[in-house]
Amino acid sequence: MSRPKVFKVVDNIYCIHRSSYFCCTYIIRDSDGFALVDTCMQSGGDDVVFAFDLLGFEMSGIHSIFITHWHNDHSAGTAKVKELSGARVYCGAQDAPFLDGTKKSLPLFLQLSSLV
Repeated sequence: MSRPKVFKVVDNIYCIHRSSYFCCTYIIRDSDGFALVDTCMQSGGDDVVFAFDLLGFEMSGIHSIFITHWHNDHSAGTAKVKELSGARVYCGAQDAPFLDGTKKSLPLFLQLSSLV
């Protein structure tokens, strides 16, 4: 499996970018450790773990995970990253049922057919 591109955006902010999709996960370093904005597409959190290893950061330093929305390319790694770090997860109320598994998304063809 290919590895994501990991780079510094500005002081204390790093980007995890995988060219196969058009979104990024951001690592924000603050005085308490790290916050993440989104958790990448792999449910095992592989890209986040890779980035932290590459940068020499400890996963246990992640204190907060902010999920912009529940789509897989933004949130699939949330459960694993939370398990590895003990971080608190923040998301919008409408996204929570998708993240905790109480609601499943419909396949695209069913979403479209309901609009016709």
